[in-house]
Parts: sequence; C-alpha cells; structure tokens
Amino acid sequence: MKNLNLYEKYNRKEIHDYFDPNSKFTPNAGTWGLQGPVYIPNTNHDYVFFVTYGQTQGNHIFQEAINKEGILNWQSQPRQHLNEKRVLRWINQNNYNDNIYLFIREKKGIPYTYMGKLNYLSHDNFKEYPVWFQFKLKNWDYNAATKNFVRNSTNIATNKLSFDTVPKKRKVTENYVKKPSDNHLLNMIIENPHLIDAGEGYRYEINYVFDTGDEADLIFFGPGREIKIVIFCSDENEVAYIQAVKCKLFKFQMCYEKEEEETSEFIQCYLITKKNINKNTQNFCNKHDVNILTV
Repeated sequence: MKNLNLYEKYNRKEIHDYFDPNSKFTPNAGTWGLQGPVYIPNTNHDYVFFVTYGQTQGNHIFQEAINKEGILNWQSQPRQHLNEKRVLRWINQNNYNDNIYLFIREKKGIPYTYMGKLNYLSHDNFKEYPVWFQFKLKNWDYNAATKNFVRNSTNIATNKLSFDTVPKKRKVTENYVKKPSDNHLLNMIIENPHLIDAGEGYRYEINYVFDTGDEADLIFFGPGREIKIVIFCSDENEVAYIQAVKCKLFKFQMCYEKEEEETSEFIQCYLITKKNINKNTQNFCNKHDVNILTV
C-alpha cells in the first residue's frame, strides 16, 4: 500500500503494513491486531486510532461519535487517567505537532474507513477511567462517504490542561505508609526469591512505576513472559485487604503494558504479610488469584 487515501477502506493488516511493515502482524492479537490507540514505531509520538462504534471493553461501552462539523468525541482506554503519560501527550498534541490518524468503522467485522488526521481540541477535566477527548478532523468533508459515521454527541468541558497545571502523579499506594517491618519483608523476599518461586534467571525492580503512575513495591521479571508482582503489608487486617486489591489491579496494568490477557498465567500476584489475614482478605485473594505468603 503506497498511500493512504481519504475515505477509502482498509483492514488492520493493510494499516499495519503501511505504518509498521517490519513488524509481525497477528490477526485479533497484539498491538496492531487488537488495540484501539496504537503507537507508530520510529516516530516521536504519532498514533493510529482505531474506532469501532459500540465497542465494549469489560463493562465499559465506548461512546464515541463524529458530528456534522467533523468533531470526534473519543475516549481513552478505561484504565487511563488524566496523569497518564500518553493522555498528557495527546492533550498537548498541538504543542508537539504529533500526528494522529483516525480509522473508523460502524461495526465489527468490516474494514475501517480512513478519516484523515486529528487535531486536539479539548478534554474533560473531570472525567477519567476513561478520559474524554474532543478532536477535530483536519480534512473533514460531510458527504456520502462520511455521513454514515455522523452521530449525535455530547459536548465535553473545554478547559485545557498543560504540563504546568497537571497535578502531581497520584499513586494508589499513598494511603498506606510503609513501616520498617515492610522493608524487612522486602529484603527477605529479595534474599530468598524461592519463597515466591522466583528462581535463577529472574531480575527484580523495587518501586516499579507503571505507565499510569501507580507504583508497585517489588516486581520480579523472569525468563520469557513470567512476571511476579509483590506487595507488602505488615499492618492490620483491613489494610491487608486494600493491599490485596491493589495487587490485583497492578496485574491488570501489567497485562495491559505487556499485551497479555487479563487472565494470563504468566503474570502472578503476591501479598506478603507478617500477620494472619482476615476472612474477607482471604476470600478476595482466593477468588482473584492473589497468592498469600505470611512470614
């Protein structure tokens, strides 16, 4: 495919072959075969946005639409918030002259129509998980090729953020203050990784920061695709429950970053505690595959 032609139809493989021909394409899997926003390799921060009307992810239904004026209401991924680095880059797109290419379709199972490039207009300062955006189509023409994509849409707040006005990153671990006993647990696991079946070939990273800005206590990266997320808690039972929930959420974030299914057996969660946990925490961990180690 030599050129992209406005309002022509393309499947995902054709789009992949145009933007990233040197990488492998797997239908219905991986970055180009599955994701909505796709970073274009070897560019500064250029992206392709794939939009399917009525698309769902988990319990979230995307409410995306183009109006007659060529304004696209678009939502980020459900786990993205206003401080996430990709979101901030999209908010400041016009400052960096990043390119965003829009491909849209009316339903699953049909090719996408190329709608051209997008320019950031605004976002809602109060909506996140997902973040709500408005973009302007640069070469919009309301005609027979585009009218089928026009939908009624709701305006969003037009106040803009800049890097200077964005609040500091929020970390979901901020409501639990680490204690010397937690550091003791941390050192014990690092010195005895066999306790969580992290053997030879694993490397570890303390205070691992996810793309969302959230921070995990300790992560072991093993050979191949194996990852072990470790959270510590030497506090009371109620706090242990919260830490267990965070550990499970961190798995979701890691699966997203590594392009794994949320049920991936390669990414495992561990809650390390010095006290016996209560029944609620035990039930949660059993239900959501959070491994418990009491030492």
